[in-house]
Amino acid sequence: ARDDWEEFEKVGQAKWYSSSVEKYIVTNCDHVTAVSWPLAKKLDAYEPLDNVHVVPNALSPNFLSEGYKWKGSKQTKIGYFGHLTASWFDWDSLIEIAKQRPDYLFEIIGHSAPDDLDLPNNIDLMGPKTHPEINKIAAEWKVAIIPFKTGLLADAVDPIKIYEYMALDLPTVSFRMPQIDDYPYTITVENNEEFCFALDEYVRYRPKRGVLKKWLAKNKWSDRVNDMLTLASQQRPDGIINLGVEE
Repeated sequence: ARDDWEEFEKVGQAKWYSSSVEKYIVTNCDHVTAVSWPLAKKLDAYEPLDNVHVVPNALSPNFLSEGYKWKGSKQTKIGYFGHLTASWFDWDSLIEIAKQRPDYLFEIIGHSAPDDLDLPNNIDLMGPKTHPEINKIAAEWKVAIIPFKTGLLADAVDPIKIYEYMALDLPTVSFRMPQIDDYPYTITVENNEEFCFALDEYVRYRPKRGVLKKWLAKNKWSDRVNDMLTLASQQRPDGIINLGVEE
């Protein structure tokens, strides 16, 4: 399982979701995996044949442009890329944060933003971009952000974008998302005030050289394939076992 589809259905997405089908799948598989601890615990409540294993997301080898190098900018730029639907992207909070930090420029990349947004001048809604375009733009960012609405939907997420942010040599500030609490150069917060203070903290320095690269070297999709092959060859153990995200 890669998302809490029940929560997506509640916000008008994943209209195909059925709790009975979900339970049937979970209780009839030899092994069940989930990308985060909260999601694993939810699925484990169905009492599957084997306890749920946490196998998080990872970094694609095709994301980073050849020769990419972070270069920064004289202006303090904060960035995001991904889906922008109001179902889970917290536009109200981002707008308030931008107003509280008028000296920061927030560059927002993605699709499905609401049509009726009233944005302050320091939020630049840039539309969809290709990976090479994202690489070029993000090379000037100081901090990457994940401003999702807090709740059960976000609690279950292990966002692929955070692996990509780290590949871009960027620290991340996010609203609450338990799976990423201990990821390197990542701060998770509960409210707008904490978000602003976390931005202030991370714009002052760069990640220590090599830390993110070393972490990502153990969190590639090829590592997850090995995790799944290992799981397929195992007898069913007791308890939720984390096969990924080596520290």
